Amino acid sequence: MAGFQSALIGQRQRLHIQHGPIDLVIDADGPGREALFEHATAATMPVLSVLVKELDRLRAPFMTGRRFTGPVARRMQSACRVAGDTFVTPMAAVAGSVADHVLAAMMDDEAARDCSRISVNNGGDIAFWTKPGATTRAQIAGLPTGLLSLAGSTRWRGMASSGWRGRSHSLGIADSVTVLAESAALADITATLIANDVDLTDHPLITRQLVDELDAASDLAGRLVTTGVPWLEDDEIARALAAGCATAAGLMQKGGIAGAVLVLSPNGSLGFPLPSNLAEWLGLMGGAAFALNNIMLRHQAERTAQARLFAMFVGGIVAPSAVAALLALLLGEGNAFVQWPVLPGFYGGLVLLAFAVTLLVANYGLQYGASRLPANVTSVVMLSEVVFATLSAIVLTQEVLTLQVGIGGAMIVLAAALSALENKDAH
Repeated sequence: MAGFQSALIGQRQRLHIQHGPIDLVIDADGPGREALFEHATAATMPVLSVLVKELDRLRAPFMTGRRFTGPVARRMQSACRVAGDTFVTPMAAVAGSVADHVLAAMMDDEAARDCSRISVNNGGDIAFWTKPGATTRAQIAGLPTGLLSLAGSTRWRGMASSGWRGRSHSLGIADSVTVLAESAALADITATLIANDVDLTDHPLITRQLVDELDAASDLAGRLVTTGVPWLEDDEIARALAAGCATAAGLMQKGGIAGAVLVLSPNGSLGFPLPSNLAEWLGLMGGAAFALNNIMLRHQAERTAQARLFAMFVGGIVAPSAVAALLALLLGEGNAFVQWPVLPGFYGGLVLLAFAVTLLVANYGLQYGASRLPANVTSVVMLSEVVFATLSAIVLTQEVLTLQVGIGGAMIVLAAALSALENKDAH
C-alpha cells in the first residue's frame, strides 16, 4: 500500500494527496488556500489507519444501530440509511465520505470565508462548496460533452458516479450513473444503488462472476458482479434504464438527492464494439500509427540506427508532449480532455528514469528488428505486445480475463504460428 504523499499539481497548483486507495485532488480559490491545503492534509493523514481498524464491520451488510468510532466511518454508516432494506455495505460510500470529511475540515478554517469555491475530488467522487454568486462546474461521467453547472449558494454539495466499468464492482450493467446530492457520501451510495438496478437479469449473454474470484477482500462477498455486456437492442436498453430510473425516482422522493444521469451504451463490451469515447478513438489511432511506424522503419532501413531512433523519439515523445501541453494551455485547467501530469517525488523520478532507459533500449531493439525481419513476421511479433500487456494486467492489477480477451489472444498466437510455418515452407 502506497505511503502518504502530497504535492501541488498543474497550472492552478491544486493539492494532490495519495494514501493507499485515497486519491484526492483539492482546489480552493482564495488568499488563504495554503492554510486550507494544510488543513486538508492534516485531516486526510489519519483517515486510512482509522478506517482499517473498523474495516471488517464496514464491509459487512448495513445494519441500523451499528456504531463506529472514526468520523469517516460514521459518515459511511449514516449514508447507508437511504438504502432501507436494500443490500448495501458502508463501503459503498467510502470515497464520498472521505471527500466530505476533508471538505468539512477545510470549511472549519476561517480562510474558507474568503473563497468562492472549494472542492475535494476523491477519484471522481466530489465534495464541493459554492459561495453565493459563484458557479461550480463538473464533468458528468460517461458523457464527454456532459457538464454540470451549479450556481451558489446551493444545498447540493456532492457528486459521485458508479458503474460496472468503474473502479468498483457493480451488480448491474450501467456504464455509469452520476448523482448530485446533499453530500458526496450520499451521492456515492445512491449512485451505487441505482447502477446496481440498471440490469437485465434474464439476458443470457451478460457475463457475471463471483466477486470472491476477482477480489477476495470485496464487501460484495458471495455475489455475482458484471464482467461483460453484449451488444444491446434499443428495447433492452430502455428496459434496463427504466429499472434504474425507478430506483432513482424512489430515492429522490426520500430527499437528499437532486437527480441522476444514467448512461448505458448499446455496444457493450462484447461482440464487435465501436469506439465510444475520445480515449478509445485515440487508442485506435495510436495502434494504427504504431503499425505505420513499423512500415516506415522497413522503408527507411538504409538510414542509420541512430537516425531511426531519433525519429521515433521525436514522433513518439517530443511531438505528443508538445501537442498535449498546447491543448492543456488552450483548454485551461479542469478541462475533460488533457490534464497536467502529477510531478513524481524522488523515488518516483528514479522509477521514471529506469522506465525511460528501458523504453530507449526496447525502441532500439524494435527499429533494429523491424528493419531486418519480413513485414508479416514483424507485424505478428508486435501484436504479441497485446498478449503480454494483458497477462501483466491480470497478474499485477487483478484484471479480469474475459472470453473475448482470451479468444483475441489465441488468434494472435495462432497468427504467429501460421507466419512461422509460412516462412518455413518458403525456405
